[in-house]
Amino acid sequence: MKEQFKDSRQEIDLLRNRVGELEGAARFLELNFSQSALGIVVLDHQQKLVRANQRFCTFLGYEEHELKGKHWKEVSHPSSVPENAGLYEALMSGELDHFTIEKRYVRKDGRVVWGALSVYNLKMSLEDQGAVIAVVQDIQPVKDTQMALVHSEANLKAVVEHTQQAFVLLDAYRRPLVFNHFAQQALAMLSSTPLELGKDLFSCVPEHLNAAFLKHFQKALDGQISITEAKIEGPKPRWFEFAFAPIRDESAGVSRVLLTAQDITQRKDSERKFRDLNAELELKVAQQQNRLEQEEAWNAQAAQRIKDTELRTKAVLRALPDLMLVIDPEGRFIDYSLQDERDLHGLPHNFLGLTPAEVFPQHLAHLYMEAIQTVQTYAEPEVLEYALDQYSERRYFEARFVPYTHQKVLAIVRDTTERKQIEQLNAVQQHILYLTARSENTREILSGLCSMIEDINPGALCSVLHHDPLTHILWHLASPSLPESFIEQVDGLKAGPQAGSCGTAAYLGRTVIVVDIETDPLWEHYRDLARSHHLRSCWSNPVLDRNGTVLATFALYYRQPKAPSAFQRRMIDTCVDLVRIVLEREASEARIRRLAFFDALTGLPNRVSIENTVVELLRKADQQNTQLAFLYMDMDNFKNVNDSLGHSAGDRLLIQVAERIRQSLPEKGLVARQSGDEFIVVIPETSHQEATEVASRLLSDSIQPFHIDGHELIAAHSIGISLYPEDAFNFDLLRKHADTALYHAKRSGRNQFSFFTEDMRLRAMDRLRIETALRSVLSRRELRLHYQPIMDLQTERVMGVEALLRWNSPELGEVPPTRFIPIAEEMGIIEDITCWVLREACSMNQRMLQQGIGNLPVSVNLSDIHFRSRALVDAVAQTLKETGMEPQYLDLEVTESLLMSNLDSAIDLLGELSDLGVTVSLDDFGTGYSSLTYLQRLPLDRLKVDRSFMQNLVADQRGQAVTRAVIALGHSLGLMVVAEGVEEKTQHDWLRKLNCDGVQGFLMARPLQEDRLLEFLKAHPILE
Repeated sequence: MKEQFKDSRQEIDLLRNRVGELEGAARFLELNFSQSALGIVVLDHQQKLVRANQRFCTFLGYEEHELKGKHWKEVSHPSSVPENAGLYEALMSGELDHFTIEKRYVRKDGRVVWGALSVYNLKMSLEDQGAVIAVVQDIQPVKDTQMALVHSEANLKAVVEHTQQAFVLLDAYRRPLVFNHFAQQALAMLSSTPLELGKDLFSCVPEHLNAAFLKHFQKALDGQISITEAKIEGPKPRWFEFAFAPIRDESAGVSRVLLTAQDITQRKDSERKFRDLNAELELKVAQQQNRLEQEEAWNAQAAQRIKDTELRTKAVLRALPDLMLVIDPEGRFIDYSLQDERDLHGLPHNFLGLTPAEVFPQHLAHLYMEAIQTVQTYAEPEVLEYALDQYSERRYFEARFVPYTHQKVLAIVRDTTERKQIEQLNAVQQHILYLTARSENTREILSGLCSMIEDINPGALCSVLHHDPLTHILWHLASPSLPESFIEQVDGLKAGPQAGSCGTAAYLGRTVIVVDIETDPLWEHYRDLARSHHLRSCWSNPVLDRNGTVLATFALYYRQPKAPSAFQRRMIDTCVDLVRIVLEREASEARIRRLAFFDALTGLPNRVSIENTVVELLRKADQQNTQLAFLYMDMDNFKNVNDSLGHSAGDRLLIQVAERIRQSLPEKGLVARQSGDEFIVVIPETSHQEATEVASRLLSDSIQPFHIDGHELIAAHSIGISLYPEDAFNFDLLRKHADTALYHAKRSGRNQFSFFTEDMRLRAMDRLRIETALRSVLSRRELRLHYQPIMDLQTERVMGVEALLRWNSPELGEVPPTRFIPIAEEMGIIEDITCWVLREACSMNQRMLQQGIGNLPVSVNLSDIHFRSRALVDAVAQTLKETGMEPQYLDLEVTESLLMSNLDSAIDLLGELSDLGVTVSLDDFGTGYSSLTYLQRLPLDRLKVDRSFMQNLVADQRGQAVTRAVIALGHSLGLMVVAEGVEEKTQHDWLRKLNCDGVQGFLMARPLQEDRLLEFLKAHPILE
């Protein structure tokens, strides 16, 4: 018992000690509960507040007794209740030991605050229902800091996303920290490597740009703004302007560089094509934020980020050339940013706090307010283009309005003056060139140019004066706005060293800029004139042609002292070029008109000009019932001059001939050059007698010698004359009939004139019909050959036959050779006809051989035209080869006229023909001016005595003596002699007595067709 009591006592002491310890711990917990910096709440199992410490009561603005018994959701924001309830159920069911969330609470005064809540299940007694303790930390300052950062970043994004440039923010190691979308597009033109954060930007830049970029980057790190331009090659080359701007930190100095890029291709490549360069800059600031473990650390980081963002924004705005205007909801200008504050883009220096109505003209202020209200209403960007006149100059701007914050509007204003001026200047240039291409009136074109230039330059008065290089006088061309009295007094101004701006510019051949007429000595003699018309400055530029000759002057006057700007100088240069183009076009058209209507060699009117003149003269002659003579002149043997002395001498002869014709005509007479050595003379209001006298005088004067290069030349003419109205009623028929008369005059012996007659017309029509039919004579196979035998006088055997050409036309009937062969020669088809005759004659020889007649010699007549080239030799050789005829049986007949015209060439060609093995006969011997010299040199085999010798052979002793001499001459040269045209027996007998070798004529046989020839040859054998 005693021991049991002792044990119980010990247990009681232990319990007392434990209770003491628990009471001490409870006092310690109570002290921490009440003095904790965190809000602590004890909840029962129904989520009602049992206890709350002072920190929690202060957090919600309650006294502790006011909180006891309140349900947890009564102090929670409605949006937090569902999440809170679900987590509490999971905690009470044992699924969670604790949970932590950020949630919003509703203070007693109704204000919503943020707190970080951590809830723990204590699982204490109280009938084993347990109890919950909640710890709440006030995080409202952190949330306030976050919201300030969001607003600051939103402001920065609104500015950057609507800035029309690409930019990249680089650290000191050239690694991108921030870049926008346009920067990615710009880099895509440089490299296929995409732009990445943290990667060396210059590794993506082409090698040829790397060195330049490094140099400018280093300059930026040294604190300088550095700008460079670079051309990016590719299918469509582009130009970019790259700007490197230092970004300074207050502590570290320059540690970052802002690289901006602007596409300046249009400015570089074409003044004619200027388009907006608007690239919206989109700034994406991606920063991942971690939850702050401590309130102080988060606040410090957030504050630094805000500070960094402000520095970046200021750096971006300082780097942009555009004016940034912040406009409040009432339309007042409340802030701005501009790189160069000396130029506020047309705004006054004290514009802050004012509205558009207080700083702009009424119409522009109205447009500004409309744009601002549209952006405020629809939150969509709005663009406004406008112009302002400042200091006698017009400037152009483009304002882009975008939503900013809190109903504010951001206006980005860009100066587009240069682009607009270039566009206007290009429009002027295109319009003037269009009018010039349409050959509009020169004065109207230049007046239009002046008016357009005056529209571009407010207050300008434009003038164009024409300069006479011979007299150095300036004449008015265009000046639509200058006073008429001033124009009258400067019209006819003499260029000189002190003749105002225009007179001096024309005299010196260079630009003269007079800024103030009142003080410039160049206007000493004309100052009163300028003063009376309120003119104070004048810039004059000479318009020079390609040889440096002054064509005109282009000038701009102003009514106040003024010097030209860079654009105005460029505009003046363009205008000078345009004036030169217009004036040179006018001069070119004048030259073209002269070339179109006048002969370049002689200066005489050409065919087109004389035709127009004759048409008008015919109209007047018809009205006045008068005659008109049309003379067609052609020089005789002009070709010989060109061939012997050359074309240069021929041209000089034509010039002198044209002048002599002009001097030989009556005052009313007209002369024109038709072509070559042909001239047209027209005598209006004339008669047949006067036309005869004029033609006689022209022929008489034409045979007077000309002296060319030491040679005395005679330029004789033949003239054909037709008369209006007797012969024709229009130019074409007059010329055609005069040409017909000219042909008759030439056929009559040259250096003659002939009037057109009806008989000539009929002969001309007959000739035309023959020409038309001859063109198809070979294709229609209308030609045929007849053969006239040549008989040996001693044996009465056939020595050969002469092939004679016949033409039986379906339209014309039988056409004699004397009519169609000369025409064929003039048409140039005689060679084709001769080739046909050769083939046909040689083929006949072969057919006779096949018929058993033997090798029949055939003679073929040749035209003189064949001896102009070697084609005849080739044609004979080819025909012999194709037909198989032996060459010694082919005889070629030539006339004396051939030998007289070109003996040396004839000897060469006849020699080549003789080498082929054919024989050559001299036909119609005795009718020309035969020379024993050429008879010795020619490779002849036979002489054919002309039929004219046969007429006096029997009755006339002289005829017999001449014939005997001709036969003896032929024999002495070793030639066979054949007499043509033998038609009587007595002629035959006399020729036998004179030892002639052969005869040919109707007495023996007429020309026979091939079948009749065959019969004749059967009765008269061939001479072996």
